[in-house]
Amino acid sequence: MSAGLCIEHRVGLADARAHMVDVETTVFAGSDTRFDGSLVLFMAVWAPGSYLVREFARHVEGVGCTRDDAPHIATKVRKNAWTIDARDARKITFRYRLYANELTVRTNHVDGSHAFLYGAATFVAVEGHEAVETLVTIDAPDGVRIATALPEALPKRARPTFVARGFDELVDSPFEIGQHRERTFDVLGVPHKLVICPGGAAKDDDLERIATHTRAMVEAEARLFDGTLPYDRYLVQLHLSPRGRGGLEHRACCTLLANPHALDTRDAYLDLLSLIAHEVLHAWNVKRIRPAALTPYRYDGESYTRTLWWFEGATSYFDWRVLRRANLCTPAEYITHLEGEIAHLDGTHGRLVQSLEEASFDAWIKLYRPDENSSNSSVSYYRKGEVVCALLDLEIRARSMGRASLDTVLRYLWDHFGKDETPIEEGALQGIFERATGTALGDLFDSGSARPASSPMARPSPTRGSRLNATRAPKRPAAPSR
Repeated sequence: MSAGLCIEHRVGLADARAHMVDVETTVFAGSDTRFDGSLVLFMAVWAPGSYLVREFARHVEGVGCTRDDAPHIATKVRKNAWTIDARDARKITFRYRLYANELTVRTNHVDGSHAFLYGAATFVAVEGHEAVETLVTIDAPDGVRIATALPEALPKRARPTFVARGFDELVDSPFEIGQHRERTFDVLGVPHKLVICPGGAAKDDDLERIATHTRAMVEAEARLFDGTLPYDRYLVQLHLSPRGRGGLEHRACCTLLANPHALDTRDAYLDLLSLIAHEVLHAWNVKRIRPAALTPYRYDGESYTRTLWWFEGATSYFDWRVLRRANLCTPAEYITHLEGEIAHLDGTHGRLVQSLEEASFDAWIKLYRPDENSSNSSVSYYRKGEVVCALLDLEIRARSMGRASLDTVLRYLWDHFGKDETPIEEGALQGIFERATGTALGDLFDSGSARPASSPMARPSPTRGSRLNATRAPKRPAAPSR
């Protein structure tokens, strides 16, 4: 650890069958120093990549505190924050318990078989010291496996201990703890690991098949950029459960949730591969090619951007194209997928009410909180973004006489913004597209970002809408994958 403030988290799973997690956070003032004031410890309220305030602190209970090992008081000052008088102390320890019984890609789930711990839902940070290097020690039963993108601390300790270079990396590196299956493989010389939980949900040949196809997809994605990978290791965490479908991207890993039958049929398996391709592609597009509105992450509340149609919609457009480029689906299967996306969008009246920029900005109150009127009043920036990106690609190819495409835009974004992680300002995408392609696109951006000219009272024919949804809806659910 560096000189000065030090932070260590210890996670206990003694009460896993009751879905309880014990967390102990110790903050050290540093060698031969003492704190000169109060510490504020806070928990994130949302998960980067999943744009909804989820109030992770609602699962906190049993808060306790010691100051230099003597009982002390931690005073709750906000819904997700506690203040501790640390003056003249060398060490503050903050303890709490978490209820963890929600298996998604951005919440915690702990039971007698495994523990999945997502950083934003598990750990507190010290306000003003979010960049401090942090240690995480896992007190788990002997013999279990621990899969995380974090490197193990050196020298090794008696219990498995990992190091995060600040709160961002800690949030970005979920833990899977249990008896999962693992398969390691290299892509372009970079080590990758595939983890499937529960271990009995997949056979050895399933692991081999997914690993082989993931390698092909990652190689195809690298070719979209500069032929190299932006990370030095990568972890794919796949949970097979009937509880839903989803994915969440991180800088050096992704977490996926899929139905156990995702390995059984051709359509289901292609959907799983597209989910993997989508989340891995985010290692470039949103984690490094990043909107200024999400730089740095502000964990206490909403961070608004009008660009999610690109960062999610374009990623959705490229995920199936990656399958095709890797020869994992046929041209007919790719066209059928795109037909389904267009048909579903065509049957959604909200496409005439809400623009892509509006859908992006209102993600916090619309997309993740659907109700019976959602399809009439709003649209998914995933699906509409994918379709619009397909149209943009065709139009760019036509206007440039084949000299440029959306691939050109993606490479330009990587070369000029992603490689050195220069944030993209709001309103800058049109200019970037035009510089990248040498093509005027103002008319397309105006029609795509402006509010659609439609009466809110107009409603699609129930018969027409039902027919489209029933006969041509794609396999991918309408709900966001986060």
